[in-house]
Amino acid sequence: MSLSYNAQSVIGGKFDTGVETQLNLRKEVINKVNTRTTDDIKYLNSTTGWVRAISSVDTREGTGYSSEIARKYILQGGIPDSFSGFNPTQSSTSYTKSLEYGYIPTAGITSFQVKFKGTFGTLRTASFTFTVNSPEDFSKLEQLYLRPGFSILLEWGHSYHLSNTSRKLQPTVDIYPIDDYLKDSSDTVIESKIESLKKTSNSYNYDALFGIIKNFVWNYNGYTYECQVDVVSKGEIVESVKASMAPLVQLNQDKEASDVKYESTEYGSELLAFLKLISSANINQPGITDTEAIISRLLEKNKKLTEKLIQVHENVGKPIDFKVLGQTFNYSSDNGKNKYLSLRTFLILVNEISLLYNQSTPLVAFNVGDSRYLNSFTTFDDHFGLDLGICFLPKSNNSQLIYKAGTPQQTSASNDILDIYVSVNFLINQVESIENQSDIDATVYDLVVSKILYPIQDNLGNINYFDIATDTINGKSYLHIVDRKVIPSKQDIRTKLDLVGLASEVSNLNITSKISNNLTSMIAISAQTSYAPSSAEDLYNIQKWNSGLKDRHIRNLTTGRNGTVKEEIDPQEEASKVLRKRLEDYVKRVNGEIVDGIYIIPDPSGLKAVHKQVMGELVRTKTNTGSRTNPPGLIPFELSFTIRGISGIKVGQAFTINDFFLPERYKGRVGFIVTGVDHTVSENRWTTDLKSQMIFI
Repeated sequence: MSLSYNAQSVIGGKFDTGVETQLNLRKEVINKVNTRTTDDIKYLNSTTGWVRAISSVDTREGTGYSSEIARKYILQGGIPDSFSGFNPTQSSTSYTKSLEYGYIPTAGITSFQVKFKGTFGTLRTASFTFTVNSPEDFSKLEQLYLRPGFSILLEWGHSYHLSNTSRKLQPTVDIYPIDDYLKDSSDTVIESKIESLKKTSNSYNYDALFGIIKNFVWNYNGYTYECQVDVVSKGEIVESVKASMAPLVQLNQDKEASDVKYESTEYGSELLAFLKLISSANINQPGITDTEAIISRLLEKNKKLTEKLIQVHENVGKPIDFKVLGQTFNYSSDNGKNKYLSLRTFLILVNEISLLYNQSTPLVAFNVGDSRYLNSFTTFDDHFGLDLGICFLPKSNNSQLIYKAGTPQQTSASNDILDIYVSVNFLINQVESIENQSDIDATVYDLVVSKILYPIQDNLGNINYFDIATDTINGKSYLHIVDRKVIPSKQDIRTKLDLVGLASEVSNLNITSKISNNLTSMIAISAQTSYAPSSAEDLYNIQKWNSGLKDRHIRNLTTGRNGTVKEEIDPQEEASKVLRKRLEDYVKRVNGEIVDGIYIIPDPSGLKAVHKQVMGELVRTKTNTGSRTNPPGLIPFELSFTIRGISGIKVGQAFTINDFFLPERYKGRVGFIVTGVDHTVSENRWTTDLKSQMIFI
């Protein structure tokens, strides 16, 4: 098992059992030669793809609003249910009568595509085009589908498909009942039903996106109206929510106002005001703990928000966790001590204060501790954050590189990202920097990722890669804080995909190894010399790229005037004792000890390079010991391919492949993390394009 990996993590997680079952059923049919049944032939040759769009717009009818136009003008491409064809007297007719053109086909979807956006595909976007054949129909459809900001349901799937339950061919697909959709008012209910239709009813041969119309284009060519609509998932909403939160006196009407009204000119947003309350809380009262004192202060000023904070912590089984460190040198607050709160507590505040709400439910929220997810981060006993003015890690006393807490006693070790303790003063500065931006374009995403996670990552030695991943839990869209450096080992990966061979239905297989110009230069240099600095793992891997090979015409070059060939640096060597001692002395001074007769705490920024190097060498040592090793000399590559459409595969999940076609050094040593899942319905066929990045296992 790799360092800090756990099976509950979003990144490197397993494929859903139902997805694996469906892939295996398909494999069985494809792998048959002389025993194919009539149903097998139907599955292979007669399966078609379909797509459907239903508007959430109610139009004004008399003194009220009605969904009848939305019911009548459902857009389709392919036919998931029975239509009566040319029979204008039936509600399911495929034709309508136009005053200008006579009998015309109903409007229909002509192309459809769903893509994942971002480096790691954290957001879904859809785009579909449809043709309208009369001015009368266009007047209705314009109200329903060409309306940015309104929600819409997009569904797509297969006609013939294999059932996970019966293991037989099913000729029909279950779709979202139109009566239910027109009545369902909660997005959570809609998302829950979609999940059920994916997993239970259709064995992952159905997918859907409940999203928001973002943009549209239409043109008239003299005969028909050609329209395109762009839709975004709710996950993108968090990227457009302004982080310059409104003053307290202008809170969202769907949320209760605070108990105490502050002057917005002094405190800014409610988030900033609450953080300043934590910072100024009196912790010198005798006979009570730091946490009790802070909570008492908060309850006095903002009872509703504090009670919500306590409630969420109790729901996830974690006590409310403010911490105080006694030694704060340059970062002391008014009472001489620096206060911290966990990343979990901060995200609870963001959820409650800074996100868009639909009635009492946030459109999308940060996961703060669902029991089914534990997103760990790469860490070990000697891992620590250099600058206490930013954060510190919950660690046991097994390491010398640890800051001693004042009271309460030293916290126990944890590799849960949400248990990282962040300086309240640091948070205040970061929130203020967002709110003071003159262009007011910063978003909640910018605040959490750019202003909070990236500085924490840098302060921890840059051995982590903190980011946001999206997922749906019980119909609710959640954002997870993840470390993309945490990956599974070989025994953790359950799914194996056949990309080549008789059992494969893969098309458009593509493997791309991309090397940057700098990396190319390193390879060229290391090919001609037996020595290069190898303190970084990447450089060591480059050295090993050409291991066992030599150029018969250009002799080995050497480094230095004396021409002495230096010995290759062992990748598993311990971190430099000199550098390690510098960090240990620094931590001792911060903890109040006198080192070598001197008690002078240096500026932590002057030790950043040393800290980063030591953390990098330590993590390399940790991951290269035991049963798992990162094989040197392997250059990562990207893998992409197309399969018959399937839902349920999520960005971040891991798989292996039948690797007989890979170079020998890669076989049995690499796996893949899904970085993108795109869907296309075209030419009556639904296909899924998977993108992935190679990882060492």
